[in-house]
Amino acid sequence: MKKLITLALFLATIALVAAPKADIDGAKKGVWTMDYDSVLKAAEKDDTPILMLFTGSDWCGWCKVLDEKVLSKPEWNDYAQKSLYLAYIDFPQDEKLVPEKYKNRNKELQEEFDIEGYPTILLLDAKGNPIDNLPMEKNITPQSFITKIRLKLLYSPAELEKIYSILPKDQAKELKAKGDRKQFLSNELKKADEELDKAIKEAEEKHEKVAKPLSDELSKIGPAFDKDIVKALIAAKSPDKLPKFLEAQKNLEEEMDKAMKWIQTRPEQNEENNKIFEDFRNRIDQLQAETQEIIIQALP
Repeated sequence: MKKLITLALFLATIALVAAPKADIDGAKKGVWTMDYDSVLKAAEKDDTPILMLFTGSDWCGWCKVLDEKVLSKPEWNDYAQKSLYLAYIDFPQDEKLVPEKYKNRNKELQEEFDIEGYPTILLLDAKGNPIDNLPMEKNITPQSFITKIRLKLLYSPAELEKIYSILPKDQAKELKAKGDRKQFLSNELKKADEELDKAIKEAEEKHEKVAKPLSDELSKIGPAFDKDIVKALIAAKSPDKLPKFLEAQKNLEEEMDKAMKWIQTRPEQNEENNKIFEDFRNRIDQLQAETQEIIIQALP
């Protein structure tokens, strides 16, 4: 009972926590906004990373915990205003909380970033490329949250410039040259991967265009040819056995069709159904043996 009361008090507490106020249009550093497209433009212009929050502001318990323990605190606001653009992608129960113009866009972003639960906190670079997810933790604090972000941004251009500024000039110059080379190689590798993906997609589309009509025709002609060649062989070598073969072949196809339809009913696994399955298998094996024996005897 004590645990239930504690849980009820906890839920009541988080229900009272207000979600961070988000602007509807435009983007300012350190200010939550629903306008993701403006965030992308501003972040790229300022070369500033993006924090993207997928939330259910009026129903998600852990989203409210994040709001209460981190996003409402002065330490967080001070850091965000200097360091991040903030995109607020909300999926509330009260549909009036999100302007109509953003509802479809939010769903598209949800699919694009493969979001499966809330809150999901994504750290993106200045061009909107994902850097990493930030986990939601029970004992989260503004400082622990900020620390995780700073560590994930350690090798971003802005953070590296801060590091270079406190190092001896020769060392900073050497490290900057390596860093620039690393970034160049990463960019070139990404371009190569994109070219490969594009080439694979084009090749798949070309293959599908050529292969589909061939496959469709083969699926019609192939089985018909197989049957015709066998019937022609038996008719030429053992014409008296052709009626027996055709009857056995017909029975085999019917039995296989019955077995498949029975299996598709997903019968319960028990002794009775096991026997039915064995009976199907025995009859099919027997009919296959009959047809194969006639074919073998007719082979030249």
